[in-house]
Amino acid sequence: MIETATPFMTPEQAVFDPFLPSLYLTTAQVDLKELNPHEDKALQLKNNVQWLDNNGFFKKASQLLDCGNKFVHLKDANGHEKYLRMYCKNEFCPTCGERGSRVHKTRVARARDRLMWAPVLGYVVFTLPEEISKTKLNKDVLSQLEKEAYNIIQHNFNAPGGMVRIHFAGNQCGSLRIHINVLFPMLNTNGIGKVGIAVIDAARSAWTVFINSFFNLNIKSADLHYGFATTAKKKAHKIKYVLRPAA
Repeated sequence: MIETATPFMTPEQAVFDPFLPSLYLTTAQVDLKELNPHEDKALQLKNNVQWLDNNGFFKKASQLLDCGNKFVHLKDANGHEKYLRMYCKNEFCPTCGERGSRVHKTRVARARDRLMWAPVLGYVVFTLPEEISKTKLNKDVLSQLEKEAYNIIQHNFNAPGGMVRIHFAGNQCGSLRIHINVLFPMLNTNGIGKVGIAVIDAARSAWTVFINSFFNLNIKSADLHYGFATTAKKKAHKIKYVLRPAA
């Protein structure tokens, strides 16, 4: 039996963290909650550590550098001893956050519980201009970008909830293009996720106005991409991809 929909968490009620999925989860139908990945882990690590360090996330940058390089000595009452390698368990780590890792599987499992019920998953990618991606963006700025991206989705796609996730990466050190990914349920679509061009244009226009105002720019049109997934396989793939920002 499907229960009636219940109100979802608003952006004002949500707590944002650029290193955790931002969830605006909805409806009593559940229990409520492309950047191409790189193949070179050394380059991934260098890119991510550099970005984290440049933007003030020094502790997280250190955790990535120390991952797998430290050991803890364990000893029980019976005299058994062993050394256990320590991992950072950070999803931006090329080792801990790679596809199929424990961290990735845990995040995917939680998101699947909260999103797979939807008949159609909409997918929008908001891309920042390259000149902004290269600047220092602190946690507050990243949070505001997440909030605005979700507000645009809610207003233009009538989304009852969703998941917001930031990706940043480049194919060489220093080449960054920050993307804000939003996955959201689309209801009453009869299994079709297509929307009119007017909807896409309105969302792109809203994103352009926000970017120009927030960063004092004068770009004609910001980069925005829309897609959707209708089958279980495609929805699962989108969830896995959005929750795999590092590798």
